[in-house]
Amino acid sequence: MAVMQSMISRTASSLDGTSISYETIGSGPGLVLVHGTCRAAEHYRPLAEKLAAAFTVHVMNRRGRAASGAQGKNYSVAKECEDVTALLRETGSSLLLGHSYGGFVGLEAARNCTLKKLAVYEPAGWPLPMEWAAGFERALERKDELEAFTLFVKGLGMDRSIANIPKAALKILFRLTSARGAEWQLTKKLLHTVIPEIREVMHQSKTENYRGVKAHTLIMAGRKTPDYMQNIAAAVHDAVPDSTLLMLPELNHNAPDLHAPRQVAKHVLEFFTG
Repeated sequence: MAVMQSMISRTASSLDGTSISYETIGSGPGLVLVHGTCRAAEHYRPLAEKLAAAFTVHVMNRRGRAASGAQGKNYSVAKECEDVTALLRETGSSLLLGHSYGGFVGLEAARNCTLKKLAVYEPAGWPLPMEWAAGFERALERKDELEAFTLFVKGLGMDRSIANIPKAALKILFRLTSARGAEWQLTKKLLHTVIPEIREVMHQSKTENYRGVKAHTLIMAGRKTPDYMQNIAAAVHDAVPDSTLLMLPELNHNAPDLHAPRQVAKHVLEFFTG
């Protein structure tokens, strides 16, 4: 009978002294998992548990989450890369898995650090739809987090099932189903990390830079995700010299953290152990 493992919380110190918290589970070679925008380590526990049979999985809490330090005024993806490098060094890991913005961070980090293998699921890149961003910032300024969350979800269009729902109706739906409990309290805090991260994608994401990634790389994307995310994944594949593009017909953008961690883990395990 399998024994249920528990996540162990730890911290590492980044180059600038910022504390980076992470959760560890499993045994075997070290694997660092980097989460996406408006997410935290806790959202990836089901995925980590599936990977823990073969790896020691270290799930980051990027800046602005849990016991990690704040994003700060000098926030940048370069800082995120320093954090990843510190965690790789602290844990002795040479494998990295990144989702969405975490995939963007993973690709940027892989340009300058040594990885055995890298896997990314729908890495963030440019161009992104940005019509929602100004209203999102105004909503946060007046502390209307529900309005901000609705604009964020509908604006990026990651969930096709809500694409045709009018914003007013969607806001009511979120009020009834999502805007309550501990998860909503966490989401309200994470909303304030969104715009600094989106700006880094706007200004720093250049797929041609990924020609410098030396790690053997798996790039995954779901067919039920927006076309622009599939296009970004294809562009990254074209740029990374030693890469494989895997298009998954039944999966959407939040497959790793929400809808299909088991299926994503299967492909990651095959790649990292193959």
